Formats: sequence, structure tokens, C-alpha cells
Amino acid sequence: DAARFFADLEMVIFDELHRQATREMWGVYKFAASSREQFLLLSLTTAGDSDEGVWHDQREYSEEVNDGSTEDITHLGVVSDAEKLSVIGASRLLIHPSPFESLSMALLEAWKMERPALVNAKCAVLRGQVQRAGGGLYYGGYEEFAETLSWLLAHPAQADAMGRGGRAYFERNYAWDVVMAKYDPLLDAVAG
Repeated sequence: DAARFFADLEMVIFDELHRQATREMWGVYKFAASSREQFLLLSLTTAGDSDEGVWHDQREYSEEVNDGSTEDITHLGVVSDAEKLSVIGASRLLIHPSPFESLSMALLEAWKMERPALVNAKCAVLRGQVQRAGGGLYYGGYEEFAETLSWLLAHPAQADAMGRGGRAYFERNYAWDVVMAKYDPLLDAVAG
């Protein structure tokens, strides 16, 4: 169940924090962090400007760290592509909470490594890709998130099959030779 999952959780990377309309998901992860002695909770954001919400809270906190009034940063350095793929390969699944994607490199990399995905149902593009690939599940809110995540973790054989479905979808649509077969004629035509 979700409670057992959160008790075992050791790290969360929360991408697109600025797009979170509420503090609900951030609160779930903060709660999970409180149950562990050592827990890594990273938030990433590339844009945003708001005077309210979790993005604003984290922005203020980051400014306190930046000006030295709060100490809470460990520089981890740059992760190589090989290290990144190793981490993805060692993971159980990819959780992609963003409701605003047109194509997710993280999703494609996870599928290349045969990892299933759990995506936000509000993102029609990723939900559609997951459905076409049979490469994971999607959720519409916290309750569905907790249930689908618990199910994926409790059913590793089915989750692995979804990962293989994602890999097959990646190979059919995004492998380098497939992409180049689509673009070579276009590039030839432009080159004249």
C-alpha cells in the first residue's frame, strides 16, 4: 500500500515544481521525507513567477540558502550520461508528474531502459504515449497516484512487462535509425 511505499522511499526528484497549482503533492513528499533519517528531496523548476504556492515557498527558501541565512545545499556535481542511465536502469519506475509536456526525454530514456512510467493523466501527450505503448499507468489525483504506484510496486512482473512495452514503443518510434529515416529525406530535400 501507499503507506508502506512512502516508508521505504529514500529520494524524490520533483520536476516542474512551478506548475503545481496546490501544495498537495509537495506535502506528500515532505511527509515521506519526515519518516526517514536521511532523505533526499530535490525540486527542479525552469520557470515561474508567483507570490503564492509551493513554488513561491521554495523560491524564498532558495533565496535564504543563497544569501547564507540558511544552510542546506550539497553540490552533487554533474552526472554523466552513463551515470544517469545507470540510475534509471537501477530504478523501479519513472514518475513523471508534469501536466505540461509535448515529449519527455526522461520518459523515453526510462523506456529505453525498460522501466515503466507513472504519468499525470492531465498531460494528454504522456497519457496517450503510455496508453499506446502499454508502458505504464497514469493518475488523476493523489488517491489514484497512491493506488497506481502501490500497484506497480506490488506487481513487479506486470510492471516489468510495461517497461518492455515502453522499450518496444521507443524502438518503433524514437530509436535513432527510425528518427533518421524520417528526417533524411527532409534534410536531402532542403540541401537540394
